[in-house]
Amino acid sequence: MFSRPEKDTFVQSEWIHFVKSGHLKSDHLRKIINDSWIRSKHAGVSIDALDAPIVLQSHDLQEYIFENKKLIHSSLPILSQYQTLLDHHNLLLLISDAEGVILQTLGDTNIHHKAESLHLISGASWAEHACGTNAIGTALETGRAVQVHANEHYCTTAKRWTCTASVIRNPVSKKILGVLDVSGLRESYNQQTLALVTSLATHTPNQKSLKFEHVFKSQGEPKALYFQSQFYSAADGHKHNLQVWRDGELHLRRKTDQAIDTYVIRDKANLNAYQMIVVDYNKRVTTKINRNNLIHLGEFNDWFDMSHGLRHPKGEYQLHLGKAPQASLKTFAPCQWYVLSQGKVQHHICWSEKNRIPLVIWDDAKSMAVWQVTTLNRQPIKKDVFIMHDAGFMRNDANADIEND
Repeated sequence: MFSRPEKDTFVQSEWIHFVKSGHLKSDHLRKIINDSWIRSKHAGVSIDALDAPIVLQSHDLQEYIFENKKLIHSSLPILSQYQTLLDHHNLLLLISDAEGVILQTLGDTNIHHKAESLHLISGASWAEHACGTNAIGTALETGRAVQVHANEHYCTTAKRWTCTASVIRNPVSKKILGVLDVSGLRESYNQQTLALVTSLATHTPNQKSLKFEHVFKSQGEPKALYFQSQFYSAADGHKHNLQVWRDGELHLRRKTDQAIDTYVIRDKANLNAYQMIVVDYNKRVTTKINRNNLIHLGEFNDWFDMSHGLRHPKGEYQLHLGKAPQASLKTFAPCQWYVLSQGKVQHHICWSEKNRIPLVIWDDAKSMAVWQVTTLNRQPIKKDVFIMHDAGFMRNDANADIEND
C-alpha cells in the first residue's frame, strides 16, 4: 500500500530494466506499480514526455469546471481547512474529475510555480494513458488509494515528485466522481499522507453553498504584489483608478486617481491592529488614525478588504461556482468565476488563485464591471514606495482627537 523511499534506487534499477526489456528483473516491485508500468507501456506513453497534455484551455476550462461544480462544491470547504498545513509542508492539493482532468488546485505559491513546469495544473489530463504511472491516473485505474513516490513514476520528469491520491465516490451509488491528490517534491514524502487523503476523499461533505473565507483567502498569496485596477464608486457614480502595493503582511499602500494615498502599517505583534495614514494631495492634508478608532467611527475596513479589493459579505449569502456573465468579457490572466448572491443583489467574481485577488467583479444589476485589474506584478517592492511625500502638508492626528472626546 505504501511507497518505500528507502528502496528508490532499487525501483529506478527495475524501471531502467523494464523500459529496455519490457519486464522486471525481480518480483520485489509493488504489484500496483508493476501493473501500472505495463499499462503505461501498452498505452504508448513516452518516458520522455516533459509534461501532461493540456486538454482544456481558458474558456473551455471554465465551462468544464462549471459542469463539475457539484464535485468542487462538495470538496473545497473541507479541503480549504488544510491550506495552512499544505503551505507549511510545501504541498499541492488537487481535485480531478473521473477522467483525470485537474479541476482545482490548492497550495503555496512556490509549489504552484514548480508544478506548472510539468502541467500539474487545472485543465491538464493526468490519466494513466496520458502520463503513465502517477497517483491520479493509477487511482482511477485501480479504484483505490495509492502512493506513487519518485522513481515509481513512469515518466522521467515526474520522478522529482511524490504523490498520494484517493478516488472520490458517490456515497450512494459508489460511482467514481473524481480524485483527491496531494503532491509535493520527493523530499516531502510522508507515509501518513495516504491516511489523510483517504479520509478526506471519504468524508467530503455535501455543501449547498461555498464559504467566502474558504474560497477568497490570503493564505499562500505572493509575498509581494503590485496591481492596478479600475473600480466604480457608488458614492459619485464614476470610475476611478487604483494602484495597490502590498509588501508581505505588514505594509500596504493604495493610491486613488493620483489624489489620495493611503498607507497602512500592521502591528507585528498583533496583525489585527494597524495604523492608517491618508494623504490628500488636493487638500494638502495628512491624517493619521488607527484601526480601533476607525471602528469607533463606524468604519470596519480590515487588511483583507484593503489589500484584495473584496469584502466579506454581511449577513446571509450564497456563493457558487459560475462562469463569465458575458462571453466577450475577458481577463488578462486565468481566474475562476464565482457567483456571490445576497437577496436580489448578485455579483460575478473572477478570482485568481495564483495571485489571491479578484481580477474582475461584475455587478449584474448594473451590467458592468465594478472592479477590473488591468496590471499585475509580483516582483519585490522597493522600500521607497512606502515613503510619504507630504512636506508642507497640514497634519492631523485623528487618534488624539477621538481619544480626547
